[in-house]
Amino acid sequence: MVERIKSKSYDSAKNKLPKTIAGSSQSARRESARGKSTQGRTVWLLLFGVLGAILVVVISVLMTPLDDLEDPSLLVAPTPEPSVVEVTPTSIPIPPSDLQFPQTAPALDIEQTQAELKALATTMQSHYPRDPAAYHFSAQIYAELKQSAAAEDLWRQCISLNPKHVGPYVGLAEVLTSQGRAEEALRCLETAQEQFEATPELLLALGKAYEDLGKLDEALQAFAECTQQFPDLGTAWLALGRVQNQLEDFPAAEASIGVALEIDGPSEPALFALITSLVRQKRSADAEVVQGQMTALRATPADLDSSFQQQYDESLRRIAASMYIAAASLEEEHGEMDLAAEFAQKSIALDPLYLQGYMSLSAVYRKLGRMPDVIAIQQRLVELQPNNLLNYLNLASVSVQAGSSQMAELALKEAILRDPNGTVAQSALAQLYLAVGRAADAELLAEQVAQRDPSIDSLELLANVYTALGKSAQAQLVSEKAERLRLDATFRPR
Repeated sequence: MVERIKSKSYDSAKNKLPKTIAGSSQSARRESARGKSTQGRTVWLLLFGVLGAILVVVISVLMTPLDDLEDPSLLVAPTPEPSVVEVTPTSIPIPPSDLQFPQTAPALDIEQTQAELKALATTMQSHYPRDPAAYHFSAQIYAELKQSAAAEDLWRQCISLNPKHVGPYVGLAEVLTSQGRAEEALRCLETAQEQFEATPELLLALGKAYEDLGKLDEALQAFAECTQQFPDLGTAWLALGRVQNQLEDFPAAEASIGVALEIDGPSEPALFALITSLVRQKRSADAEVVQGQMTALRATPADLDSSFQQQYDESLRRIAASMYIAAASLEEEHGEMDLAAEFAQKSIALDPLYLQGYMSLSAVYRKLGRMPDVIAIQQRLVELQPNNLLNYLNLASVSVQAGSSQMAELALKEAILRDPNGTVAQSALAQLYLAVGRAADAELLAEQVAQRDPSIDSLELLANVYTALGKSAQAQLVSEKAERLRLDATFRPR
């Protein structure tokens, strides 16, 4: 039953949104035009072009929530290696890194960890007394430790310093809501709405505040706007479906919840909301099926052997690791790179499986030019997630930065092993070969990419390869096809 609900299209749910919202999404979902590449670049310009292409993927990894990094949609089962040439070692030798990474997490002393977090909050306020980010950071610590009064005071100090983002307002609103002060929370969020562009966290918090106050029409508008601006956010679709249920628009609720299930998979709140909409539509048989799935979900918790204390310990460990990463980011912003590295290393030491710590340390070492250490970090991420395609693409990116085309080639070949029918790694490897004067090796890859994804970029890559090989007639034909695509994109009605 859930599978059938999940198969409902995005358009079906969109058509049931308020008219003032549904019509505003078209421009938000358009892709921006691809940039035009140029033939006849030098080897070094091509190498930086390869780096730029791979960095797009690096950015996507750094912006991906860590809980999603092992999502099955990102992982591809290994398949036989495609026919590509063997490595020719022509790279600059990279000195070894002396970084050592912990393999297991240490025992956690709860009182000591809490005290260290509070001391860290005090330190940040002392170091940066005029920086609202320091107070936002400190407030987050106290909020995570369930000390609402201290968190509220710190967020109010933060807001008095005119923060540049909406986070402090949302944090303060959440604290106020937890204390039953819904009207104050709503005023706080409406103030933020006047000052900042809409973000997922602001729209979700605003919708929840309206919902808590029984202002369901306003809640509907906030959640609908969130789904239109951020259509891949499952929590927004679920919130929208929940309000649609309360407004007794049960078919619309079913469609919205179906999108949430498609994005995030089954959860008790989503299945419960779906049951409500089905029952109210007098579809008892369908509701019973979903009820059975919810019962099965409850019977298989994530860790049957975990006690409440163990779960609390692990939750505190992850909170502390996250706050050390936030501290690293704050120090990095102020140019204190050594302190930033120290905090990132503390995060890794506390929770060696929390990947964001490695990413934070990698970002700091990149800025410090410590490329052997950056490569060591990326190799560690490959160890932790050997089936994650993006880790290999990141490793290729930093290898190019470090001047090792050989290591980049090896990493891209590993990426191709995990996605043999894709285009991203294949395109990057073709560009790398072209950049280092191995156009013959790039030809097959570029042809495969252009066949699978005949885009402007892939066709221009193939044209560049043909030009390098002296196949001017073929290069001209492919370039003309790319130009037709560009003209079509330019004059396509919007």
